[in-house]
Amino acid sequence: MRLGKESNNGRRSRSDARGVHVNFVTRAEIDAKGAFVVDIRGESTSRRIEPVGSSVAAAQLTLALQKKLTINGGTWTSSETFANHVYYCSIFLQKLEEQHDIHDLSSPRLTTEMVWEAVLAVSQQGGPQRNLRSFLADSFPLIRCDGDTFEEVLNAGRLRTDVYKRVGYEPSVADAIEAFVKPFVAAWYTRHRAAVAAALGEQRKDWLSVPAEILIRAENYSRSSFFVTIDDLVPAMILLSLVDNKGPNLSVMRSYTSDSVERSNSGAGFATGVKARNKELLRTPAPARGLFSYLGLLEFLTAATRVDRHLRRHSDDFDRLLFVRSRGEKTIDSGSVNSWWKRTLLRADKPDQLLPPSISFQKTRKAALLRARREGQDVIGHSTAMKRVYSADAVPDVITVPLLLQTQAAVAEQWRGRIAGLAEGKRAEPLTAAEEAAADTIGSAEAIMDVGVAACITNGQAPDDQDLPCGLGPVGCFTCPKGFRTPEVIPGLIGAVQFTENIRKYDPAEWLDGEAAKLNVLAQKSLDQFPQHLVESALPIAIDTGRLLVACAYSETRSNA
Repeated sequence: MRLGKESNNGRRSRSDARGVHVNFVTRAEIDAKGAFVVDIRGESTSRRIEPVGSSVAAAQLTLALQKKLTINGGTWTSSETFANHVYYCSIFLQKLEEQHDIHDLSSPRLTTEMVWEAVLAVSQQGGPQRNLRSFLADSFPLIRCDGDTFEEVLNAGRLRTDVYKRVGYEPSVADAIEAFVKPFVAAWYTRHRAAVAAALGEQRKDWLSVPAEILIRAENYSRSSFFVTIDDLVPAMILLSLVDNKGPNLSVMRSYTSDSVERSNSGAGFATGVKARNKELLRTPAPARGLFSYLGLLEFLTAATRVDRHLRRHSDDFDRLLFVRSRGEKTIDSGSVNSWWKRTLLRADKPDQLLPPSISFQKTRKAALLRARREGQDVIGHSTAMKRVYSADAVPDVITVPLLLQTQAAVAEQWRGRIAGLAEGKRAEPLTAAEEAAADTIGSAEAIMDVGVAACITNGQAPDDQDLPCGLGPVGCFTCPKGFRTPEVIPGLIGAVQFTENIRKYDPAEWLDGEAAKLNVLAQKSLDQFPQHLVESALPIAIDTGRLLVACAYSETRSNA
């Protein structure tokens, strides 16, 4: 079993894992034209990413982008994340040049308003805007003397929240897809079995585990008999996405290697892959009941690609990947899958009318969840929150935390009662003008939600669009005019401090790259404005609840960033 060597610090690196993060950047250089040349684990040749531009501003952002990669001390691992930001930056600079003739980000003519307008112009969707905003907020302090001001304005800006729908295949459609691809997989199985028998001159019982070296040295070995084609791999990948209702996403399937399967007994075992976006190593229990079971199919893929993988001779990572065609330079992607699917449907004789015109692995994932729910199974890599999203077919109106939402109905009346008490003079000191205005606003609010660090008078909805859930996150609450910090949110503020202190201790990369440090400072400064005896009297159970709410809000909005 070839799992690689341990690194110098004694810990295994991601390349030594049973699964391979196929988009992981291992090298990135800038060529003479300002383009990035990157090496990634899932490709055998270097990839060229077009330059951000040719201006001084482009050179400034090019250096900032390069520093964000983990190989240069940053936190980005994925070539897709990197390439997307290069594209966002090129559009951003285009807008600045066209609208304001700005070619240098250190120019005294550049204003925060110009930057914000250009961020909004990059895309109509909130996700790309949020990603670019976070990158620029980190980069401006390195480019300008007044970069901290640009950072504060960017982080305080409100961006739209995208509502994504997870509309999956109906179980009947999933069944039809599975039935359609099984004959292709069975044909490959039969063909490979015959190729092994022909090479060895006999049909051996252990034909699935015969080493590649023995097959290649066999007297009747034929290279073409062991070729692996798109026509072999695509139906196997589609079947894997549905079989046994495990529902892996595309990145997990692309990460599978010859070392991914571990047998625990004759009928079951574990499959290890990488969920690239979250950088998780997923070790999933699965059945092994022949070719049309999850582990059985992976074991066949390992056997059928053995000769081809032996002949790759590129790197330990690339040479172990399963979903690479013969002489291919990378793992197959969704484009390859749909090209095969459409071509095959056209050639099919009376295909099932339930078959969709294209294949979406998000939809097969949802279909697997719907079918698995009846048997109490989980989909690979699904957190409880994400499972709820897929089941609901839409992002929830608010961040769902068990038992917390049940208490929200009473929150508005509680706050109104407190505010009414203040208005009736039940306070030792008179209210300031600002406090009176806040009391009037809270008292007249139709609905109020405790979001941990504030009392939100839009009931958790976006401040500028009541039809969308708010995507600002806990940090945004401190700059949003719809959020109020009253004594009732003291436990949540303490919880926010505790939560971010834990990030600082246990996840230094997130502390440096995320918004935890800002949230920590804002929450602590807010607590400092309250009388000390109120802070000290906060109940531990209320602090625990507040910390849970802040942690959930932080992780949900951070995952969209």
